[in-house]
Order: sequence, then C-alpha cells, then structure tokens
Amino acid sequence: MDNGAPNIIKALDDEWKMLGTSRRYREALARWGEAEAVLAGFSSPAEVVKRAERRGDSAAANELVGALLRLAADPLAARTLLQALLPGLAARAARGQWAARASRRCPAVCEGLAELDQEVVAAAWERITALAGTSPDWPACTIVDGAWRRVRQRAETARARACRSVPLARAARVEANVARSAPEALTLHLVGEVRRGRMRPAEAGLVYSTRVLGHSPAELASRLGVDPRALRARRARIERRLAAQ
Repeated sequence: MDNGAPNIIKALDDEWKMLGTSRRYREALARWGEAEAVLAGFSSPAEVVKRAERRGDSAAANELVGALLRLAADPLAARTLLQALLPGLAARAARGQWAARASRRCPAVCEGLAELDQEVVAAAWERITALAGTSPDWPACTIVDGAWRRVRQRAETARARACRSVPLARAARVEANVARSAPEALTLHLVGEVRRGRMRPAEAGLVYSTRVLGHSPAELASRLGVDPRALRARRARIERRLAAQ
C-alpha cells in the first residue's frame, strides 16, 4: 500500500504520537476509567491502544475496544478507538490493494483504488460514530468488517461501471465529461490537506461527514455529545481556512 507518498494511516499514527500521551487525553482516560473499569489503571490512552494491539489475547483486546466504543460519544474516546483499529484497517486496505492490482479485468479501477486506505478509514469513522454507545459482541470485527463491506460495495459498483465503459481509444471522437463531482473534489482536497499536514484528520472527518456523507451537524453533534452550535462554528472555521489556502 505504500507508494512512496504519505497516507492517512501514517498521518494518524504520527498524530497519535502526540495525542496518546497528552495531558488532555490522560485526563479523559481518568474519566473513562470511572465508567469502564477495564480502562482503569492505564497511564495513558497510548498504553490502552498498545495493549489492545497486543497479539495473543483477543478477549482482553475485545474488552478494551468494547469499552471505548461505549464511550465513543466522546470524540477523544472515538479517536482512541480509531487508533486501536488502525492495524486491522490497514491490513484490510492492503489486501484490497493487492486484489485490485492483481485484477486484469478492469485496470482503470485499480488506478482508482490507489487511495483505498482513505476510504477504509473514513468508513470506519462513520461506523464508530454510528455505533457509539452500543455493545456488539465483537466490536472490532463489527467496525472493521462493516467498514470494509461498505468500501468493497462502492469499489464493486465502480468496477462494474468501468467494465461497461468504452475504452477512450475507441471513443476518440466522443467528448468525455472528466469533471469530478463536488463531493469527489472536496474529498480529494481534504485528503490532500491531511497528507500535507495542513489539516488534522479529525477536522477533515468533520467536513467529510457533513458535506460528503450527508450527516447533519445536529445529528453528528448528538452522536458526539457536543453542542450543535459549537460543531457548526468549528466546521465554519475549518472551511474558511480551506477556502483561504
């Protein structure tokens, strides 16, 4: 999956190096431990993530992931949960990349999946916000597999369309409309800003969730447990900064 350029998973990993042990996140962890006993005793969210990623004890990891999902109305808990799931999401995206590159039927789609990791992470964040406060039996699988199913469905739809398309060489006299849709253009712009380090993934996620996925600020604020007015004001600030760049 590494094509020599930074991707959102690396950007999130780099961001987590600062967030995972920050004072703000450690204070949040103290609150979480009062609600979820399994989170008590850890020194930082970074330690929680490290423990959840440890191989050989899936039951313990499942308990930690489940606790974070029940607390995911808190954006800090949701971000911690996303970090804990990144290895699984990266593996899913890598397998999807391999399968796309191995396909000989529709090479155009393979090129279109060059940023598959972006799609997987965005879908996972959507699943986390949708499932916040719930207790599925296997939360990690529920989120990762659910995100992958959504991405795969979109990829299969795109592949079917590409396979039905006439190659450009056979349609030289036909004018093609190559303009991207507004949501596609915005998504690519957000991805580019994150990759260049000019926007935090959480900021891009807010704009993506409301402007591309269609969630209303009120709906998103309800899931995150924040004031809708504050969420709208934050989005406005982000969008002003985007427009000025």
